[in-house]
Amino acid sequence: MIVKFHNRGAGAGSGPVEYLLGRGYDDPTQPNRPDSSLLAGNPKQIVDVIDSLRFATKYTSGVLSFTESDLSEGKKAAIMDLWEKTLFPGMEKDEYQCLWVQHKDKGRLELNFVIPKVHLPTGRQLTPYYIGQDLKLVKSFKDIVNYQFDLSDPNDPRRKRTQQRTRDEQSMPTAVMKTKEAIHKEVTALIGVGAIENRDDVIAFLGGAGLELARENESSISVKNPNAKRNIRLKGIYYERDFRAGDHTETALREATEGYVRDREARHSSAQKDYRSCLQGRRERFEERYQSSLRPWETEYPAAATYDINSDRNIISANDLGADELVQSSDSRLQQPSDEQRANETLLREEITTYDQIRRNIETSTRAATAAIRAAVQRIVTRNSRTIEIDSHRPQQLDATREQRTHLRDMQEPSLER
Repeated sequence: MIVKFHNRGAGAGSGPVEYLLGRGYDDPTQPNRPDSSLLAGNPKQIVDVIDSLRFATKYTSGVLSFTESDLSEGKKAAIMDLWEKTLFPGMEKDEYQCLWVQHKDKGRLELNFVIPKVHLPTGRQLTPYYIGQDLKLVKSFKDIVNYQFDLSDPNDPRRKRTQQRTRDEQSMPTAVMKTKEAIHKEVTALIGVGAIENRDDVIAFLGGAGLELARENESSISVKNPNAKRNIRLKGIYYERDFRAGDHTETALREATEGYVRDREARHSSAQKDYRSCLQGRRERFEERYQSSLRPWETEYPAAATYDINSDRNIISANDLGADELVQSSDSRLQQPSDEQRANETLLREEITTYDQIRRNIETSTRAATAAIRAAVQRIVTRNSRTIEIDSHRPQQLDATREQRTHLRDMQEPSLER
C-alpha cells in the first residue's frame, strides 16, 4: 500500500465528488462511475461544506492505493479509521468530514478520500497534510499498515521497477511517450550486455545520444525535449543516484530480499517510534490552534495497530465503542466464544453502530449547516460594514447641500434694508 495526495483543492466541491462517484451521486438520471462504491461520508454534505468555504484551497484529496485487488470489509474499515486518527489525532468524528470512495477499475483496490479543509466547530482552516512537516508521519503510517495487515510492501527489492510512471504522462503527447520508451529500451539493452554499470554511464549514454541533461535528483533524470518545452523525465531503478547494475542480478536480488525480510521487525519498531513522535507533535499543534479539548492519545502505539489477519471479528470500531484506539481482545484467542455468544455480540455491535451512525449523521449535518450559516453571516456582516461606512459620509453631504441652498436663497431674495 502507498499513500498519494493529489495536487488539487481550489475548485468546487462537485469536482472531486463527481470524479470519484460520477454524476449519479446527486442526480439519479445520471450514470455512476463503474467499479466505484461509497464507503463512508455524505457526498452532498461534502460538496455543500466545500462550496461554503472561502479559503484559497478548500479541500484535500488523495488515495490509499493497494497492489491487492481487494481486502475484507473489516480490514478496509480498520485502515480507514486509523488513517483518520493519523490525520486528526484527538479529534471527534463530528469535528471534521471525510468522504471515502472505493475504486477497483484499475484491477487493484483504491481507497479514495476527500476532506474539506475546515474545523467544523470553529470554522477555522484545517489542513490535513503539510508535504514537508508530515512526510515522516505518513511514511510511518504506510510502513505500519503494510506490516500489521500483511500487505505488499512497495520498498521490497522484489517490487522495485526499472521504470516508473511519472505524473506528466497523462498529458504527455504520444510522440514524447514513444521517445521515452525508446530511451528506456536502449538503456535496458546496454545494461544487459554490460555497457552500462551505474548512473554515470546512463548519463553518458544520454549525452552521446544527443540528449541534453536538464536535471537530476535522488530518484530520476530529466533530459531536454528538442521538440517541446517540457523536459522528459526518466524514473526507476536505472535512473536512481545509487544505481549499480551488479546489484540487480538474480543472486544480488535474492540476497537483498533476504536481508530486507530479516530486518522487517527492526523497521517496524523504527516506524512505530517515528509514528508516536510525529503524532504527538501533530496533536499538540491541533490543540493549540483549535483550543479544543482533544481526546488524550495513548503513547503506546502497538495496541492501535494490532490486527489479527486471520479474523475480522476481533476488530472493533473505536468510534462505535467510544474507545481511543482500535483494540483487539487477547482473551478472544484464549477462550473461543460459542455461536450464540457470537450472534449476540454481532447483533449488539450492529445496534450500537446503527445508533451511533444516526447520532453522527445528525451531529455532522448540524456542524455542516452551522459552518455554512457562519460563512453566510460573515458575508452579510462584511457587506453591512461597507454600507455603514458609505452612510457615515451622507450627513456631511446633506449639510453641505443645505448650506448651498441657503446661500442661493439669500442671493435671490431682495434685501429688507432696500
